[in-house]
Amino acid sequence: SRRAASSSTFTRRSAPKFAKDFDHHAPGVARLNHGSFGATPKPVLAAVEACRARWLAQPDDEYFSGALDAELQAATAAAADAIGAPVAETALVENATVAAAVVFRRWSSQLEGTVLLPANAYGGVKASALAAFGPRRVKEWPFPFPGTTHAHILDWLDQALTQYDPRYVMLDHISSQPAVVCPVAEMVALCRRRGVAEVAVDGAHALGQVAINVDEIGADYFFSNLHKWAFAAPTATVLHSLRGLRHVVPSWGAGDF
Repeated sequence: SRRAASSSTFTRRSAPKFAKDFDHHAPGVARLNHGSFGATPKPVLAAVEACRARWLAQPDDEYFSGALDAELQAATAAAADAIGAPVAETALVENATVAAAVVFRRWSSQLEGTVLLPANAYGGVKASALAAFGPRRVKEWPFPFPGTTHAHILDWLDQALTQYDPRYVMLDHISSQPAVVCPVAEMVALCRRRGVAEVAVDGAHALGQVAINVDEIGADYFFSNLHKWAFAAPTATVLHSLRGLRHVVPSWGAGDF
């Protein structure tokens, strides 16, 4: 499961103020794996139940009146603002693994070119890459741990870029295991200098733990879970794309926008 480091001492000091928001959790259990499944507070759960009740009361009215679309657009706008992205370049999807699959779907339309992943990439992302491209096209670069520094990460990535000359690269913002905040802006810039066609950043753990500005990161794709450290209801992920969002799996009304 995806895991990331505890947010900060400040979070622990201020926790009693919000204790009642989480008293629906099992007593006597320390949830060290919050990064995998999130920890939705009571006010958010109450909002979820209100939305569900409104939908179940009259689904046709919610849909055909445009209320559902308006709420989704508002949620997308809020998520886009949280990562510094234009709404037109942003979408909401189910989770980070789905977001990675969306990216791989675009990349797999090209019949050639190596896809480079960190060796400690999340298992679901690795499995998705192998399913999309096959083992011949997927390469891994070793992640320096222990003794990790930003300089080591950049050096080891540079060696892999030189060795494999990949067309596409998937990077981690905060790696799953071990939990390391990576210098993603510098990593993306390095990939650009080495001629990589498109770069994606898996920021599953990033939103709520570190400041995010997609312009500064500079990747073609960036995605981050909202239900982990941002305390949204499970599950939701914000996906930003400089390459357009036509490759997101369409649903009813897809041609209306």
